[in-house]
Amino acid sequence: MVMLLVTIVIVGATTYIWCTRGFFSALIHLVCVFAAGAVAFGVWEPVSYAFLKFAPERGFFAPLGEMSWGLGLAVPFALALAILRGIVDTLLPANAQCEPAMDYAGGAVCGAGAGVISAGIAVISIGMIRVPPDFMGYQPVSYTSGAARGSVERAATGFSMSLWTDTIVAGMYSHLSLTTMRTMNPMARWHPSLETYPGALRMAYDGRARVTVRPDGFRLTAWYIVGDMQKPTKFNDLLTDEWRSVPQKASTLDGRTFGQDEDLLAGYIAGYTMIFNTKAREKTGQVVIGPGQVRLVVENEENEESMALHPVAVVTNVEDATRKAFARFRYDADNIYTSSVGGASEATMAFEFPVPAGYRPLALYVKGVRVDLEERFTQPTAVFADPSDRDSAINAGEMAEMTDVGPILDESGRPVQAPQGQDFRPDPIVVTASMGITLQRGGEGSLKTVQEGRGWAVLEGEHEIAVNRVGAGHGLDHKLKIDRFSTTDDTSIVKVVLTPHHRDLDFNQKVEAADRGAEPVLVDSNGTRYPAAGWVYKDSAKWWIRYDRGSPVRTLNDLPAVSRSSSDRELTLVFVVSANVDIVEFRVGDTVLDDLSRRPIKATPTGGRR
Repeated sequence: MVMLLVTIVIVGATTYIWCTRGFFSALIHLVCVFAAGAVAFGVWEPVSYAFLKFAPERGFFAPLGEMSWGLGLAVPFALALAILRGIVDTLLPANAQCEPAMDYAGGAVCGAGAGVISAGIAVISIGMIRVPPDFMGYQPVSYTSGAARGSVERAATGFSMSLWTDTIVAGMYSHLSLTTMRTMNPMARWHPSLETYPGALRMAYDGRARVTVRPDGFRLTAWYIVGDMQKPTKFNDLLTDEWRSVPQKASTLDGRTFGQDEDLLAGYIAGYTMIFNTKAREKTGQVVIGPGQVRLVVENEENEESMALHPVAVVTNVEDATRKAFARFRYDADNIYTSSVGGASEATMAFEFPVPAGYRPLALYVKGVRVDLEERFTQPTAVFADPSDRDSAINAGEMAEMTDVGPILDESGRPVQAPQGQDFRPDPIVVTASMGITLQRGGEGSLKTVQEGRGWAVLEGEHEIAVNRVGAGHGLDHKLKIDRFSTTDDTSIVKVVLTPHHRDLDFNQKVEAADRGAEPVLVDSNGTRYPAAGWVYKDSAKWWIRYDRGSPVRTLNDLPAVSRSSSDRELTLVFVVSANVDIVEFRVGDTVLDDLSRRPIKATPTGGRR
């Protein structure tokens, strides 16, 4: 109730002040407030990371770290508004007079608009500091009741301002990030349901535990799936485990139930294994994480609609420090928190999310820190056909051992370095028809395209385009998108990364020693060889796309030049192989560059034309 009074005071006072100052002045102020809000949301994450980085772990300024996400939004808003008001007041020192009725009415409307934006940003900012979940009588999210008990949902009981300032502001700027104020990384894509985010962060143990973690306080070590991403499994069959025979009921933030609602009947389970170190500890010496403080953002491949999900279970140590045993614990009751066991310096936890069919993971948030998952999506560390296979791995302790691909996070939350100290590299061989960039219809140059599904695919051709003319494509109508290579139902696209700084030293040395006049090929388990149909190349000035199945790459000399001394150059080969074969080698002539025989890559169909 107190938060309601605060917002009423802010909106009411702003409305009254600008009602008395006239329509023109109020309009100018509304424009300044609107622009300041856009600036604040635009720089919110980098400024918050800066507070996290420079705030000391102890001492007088230590609380700055716990307020970083709130300050990262509020401070830029206040500074931007002050600067904009100063510029406007200098350029427009005098007011323009209207009819008294227009001045009062117009001033009131513009003042109310400015008040709503200011109050909304204040509510969101205050909600992201270390305060209790129901601080000032406002709790935008809570644990649901009924069959899906334990799920994190929008507050359904008690007083809720779910259609007021924070929701209005979050919805407005999210929508504008896809339309009028569209950027290459729109806020709506990375932060769906933003108005629920502050309340979820505050769902901390005892209402007082930490709501932030430093980017170097944990590392993502692996990710696994249960089920089949290409062939969705019913959630009623996936949300089970050997510890509880009854299927778990879970719901989304909007209260829709997995396994019951039409668009949530089937999918797969995505699990993310993380190791938390001493920098993530509470003062008690333990690491404590609640389900609201871990969020997975997934994206629909068809319409690029993002959805925020919270975990339904966690795999971690049993409460016995004398042995390294793991079990799966469901989030099926209120106030279930995961804590580290004993005094170990590190704690391993794997959070599981039900992902609806047609969605793919985009980003993982842990107490605000974002880990970009786009480059880690195609090759999970492990795939379990069903929950029983996963449970067997848990009992065997394999969850704790899945750390071979885990990167350390940099201060922006992106994975950049493996635990052993090697440079982080995306999966070098992936099965996907995606080009990795998006062209707009009309800008394809000499590339021939064909319509596949709702969008367009490259059929053949070669084209170079300036880097600054290529965008991420988010918010672009599918009818205008060219973002994949065309293929047929009986073939599959396989991409092989040759970029030196995305490969290890051994691979680069093999490439440099290979016969430059030999043909680069993929080889399947039957010994069938597949030449490269083309490439995707990028440097500081241009993208270069080539795709021609009728005239494949004959030698290494035919490829754009990349080297370890040219860090701005990236090259990926594009192969067309028979569908469902097992790829066991990537070679150049007699030199095997990638031996995949121990873990063949299944060339699953990548769609296309019949």
